[in-house]
Amino acid sequence: MGPVFLIYCLLSNKKILFLKAAISSAAWIRFLLIVCPWFVVLYLRTDIGSIQYLLLGQSFGRFSEAMENHSGNYYYYFVVLPFLILPFLGNFLLPLKKLLNLRKSHEKFLFIWFLWVFIFFTFSSTKLPHYLIYGLTPLAYFIEKSFQISSQAVYKFGSLLFDVICILLLFIFPYIIIYVADLNPTYELSVQYFENFIEEMTPPILLFVLFAILIFQFINKIRYVFVKKFFAASLLCYLSFFLLPLIIDSSQKDLKVLSKYLKQNDLPLVVYKINKPTSSFYSGKPYIRDKVEKEVLLTRKDKLVHLNQKYKVMKESGNYLIVFIENEDS
Repeated sequence: MGPVFLIYCLLSNKKILFLKAAISSAAWIRFLLIVCPWFVVLYLRTDIGSIQYLLLGQSFGRFSEAMENHSGNYYYYFVVLPFLILPFLGNFLLPLKKLLNLRKSHEKFLFIWFLWVFIFFTFSSTKLPHYLIYGLTPLAYFIEKSFQISSQAVYKFGSLLFDVICILLLFIFPYIIIYVADLNPTYELSVQYFENFIEEMTPPILLFVLFAILIFQFINKIRYVFVKKFFAASLLCYLSFFLLPLIIDSSQKDLKVLSKYLKQNDLPLVVYKINKPTSSFYSGKPYIRDKVEKEVLLTRKDKLVHLNQKYKVMKESGNYLIVFIENEDS
């Protein structure tokens, strides 16, 4: 928020306000009281190298180079943003002068907030969809403002058509992932979970029920604001109970299985050529990276080509596996 406040003060001719905030002893004391205990705990549980990796590797490193192949073109977030606000995308079709008034200081600040996050991560080498979440708070304000403007409107055919397309996208999403993975195989996701998901009956039935409710609301000319909030809440429930668990399982469940195996057998957590800190949470063990002199390594199948030592597979789950390094003395 520091850069946002700086830009806001410069554009609003409030430079003195920024300087007062920057040198405020009370603000710095509060900041240190919140931050320092976390770093002390991290240092006591690990070492100074972990703190350096957190501050430099995980922060500046993500900006300067793409981690785990999470890169993207400069238009990446132009594609991602509509999906993050999908149920409310139509709310931004109102004339801009109705939705945004830069003469109001709080709206100017919110607009700068969103633009800073969007532009900053656009130029970051590492790109992931959830990075934009830091800039969605301002959009929530403008969405609510659009609801106030449209408070008397009824649910019309154009809105119904858009919402039906959203439902269709949710239905075909797992099929798209399977198709894309077939064209361009990846080790980041385990496609088997998506193949199992499309065999289930509950998700499509719930989507059909939601479609029927929208038709009913359209026929009975229910207020637009009520229908959109109902639709957004329904999508949130579907994402929370079905799609997000599916995505998490496809990317994390195999790691969880192997991490728990390390925990049960009291083996160290040493990852090789992968960056998966969640394995430390699952195993309850310190996270050690690329120490090939260790006897037990957690890695991914496509990373084995870089391993020059002889090894044997101890346990395998999906795209990940635990290998035992066969040293000459073993």
